[in-house]
Amino acid sequence: MVRFFVNKLKCDKCKRCIEECPNKAITLGEDGYPVVDPVNCQRCGICAGGCPLGVIALPDYRLEEVGAMLSPLSSGESPTIVSFFCDFAYSEADLTGQIGGKYPPNLYIIRVPCSGAVNMITVNDAIAEGIDGIMVVGCYSSQCKYRKGNELARYRIGNCQKGLEEQFLEKERLVHASLGEGVVEASVINQSKCARCGLCEQLCPYGAIKMTATGSYEINPAACRGCGTCIGACRSGAIDSPQHSNEKIMAAVKSALAN
Repeated sequence: MVRFFVNKLKCDKCKRCIEECPNKAITLGEDGYPVVDPVNCQRCGICAGGCPLGVIALPDYRLEEVGAMLSPLSSGESPTIVSFFCDFAYSEADLTGQIGGKYPPNLYIIRVPCSGAVNMITVNDAIAEGIDGIMVVGCYSSQCKYRKGNELARYRIGNCQKGLEEQFLEKERLVHASLGEGVVEASVINQSKCARCGLCEQLCPYGAIKMTATGSYEINPAACRGCGTCIGACRSGAIDSPQHSNEKIMAAVKSALAN
């Protein structure tokens, strides 16, 4: 299955896609152009969002298609606001709509795989064509499913805002917003059981576990996504999750056996 396409006629081999890919799925081929490992590629679109020439595409996410969606929106009479929502943010917006939440009629939402997939070429073109404002909405802090997509989005947006000011345009025309999941309770380390081996810190995919000045390990509640990787790896059984405690797991097992 094709997961990645690069226009070799326009690619300048800058290697940014290789540097920014969170899964190390992109390498240089024998001809010097980027190639992707289909096993490691998660189709997050971060490579497409970071390409300075906009020459990378995914089968279901192409900058040309996004541009085609934006083009007719610039003809509206009222101020037109376009929002790029990552998968998580889009699901939250959909849920809000299902329970009766309403959005302004001049707000248009476009779903993207990750906030890091939004290319600033698209943003600049949209504003140049008459879109009044752009909002990129992603996950909170380090909770990005693809590890660093939201961080890259914020960095790129900051640079783009400077460019807008240089053109005597308000930087507020482009903003980044984060949505916290709000329902994930962070895992907890029992310091009396912890052997301080550091394995949990090495394996945490979100960088939520750090060593303190005293040599103990603590979990950052804002970064923890409750995935349980640290719990399964801890040899001392020192880590517990309020959502997936041993008691809850055993209760679920007993319930299943009873049925």
